[in-house]
Amino acid sequence: HNDFLNSQNELFTSQNKIIEQMTQLTFMCEMTCQIVQKKLEEKQIEEEQAAKAQNRKLPVCYDDDDEEEESNSLKDNIISELPSCSAVAPSEPIDSLSMGDEHLDMIPATESDELI
Repeated sequence: HNDFLNSQNELFTSQNKIIEQMTQLTFMCEMTCQIVQKKLEEKQIEEEQAAKAQNRKLPVCYDDDDEEEESNSLKDNIISELPSCSAVAPSEPIDSLSMGDEHLDMIPATESDELI
């Protein structure tokens, strides 16, 4: 009978330890969730601020030349940023109207020239 009571006592003690550990684990999980949630919110705020800052950036160029007439118009003081791809000049197409270094006398006459 004594062994049975001791076993029951040990079982009860073990059960209490398990409950206490589960409570601690639950608390740690809740804390971890709160930290992760806070980090996600901070990241979202940073991304929103970065997007707003990117939209607010206006490339501005002010003319230092005092000799020229001053302009108060913001439009006159802003130089638009061009995408990098538009800064590259395309090569001339095959059917380009450019004559290069040829002189007009070197170009043969066509039938349409005779009608004019």
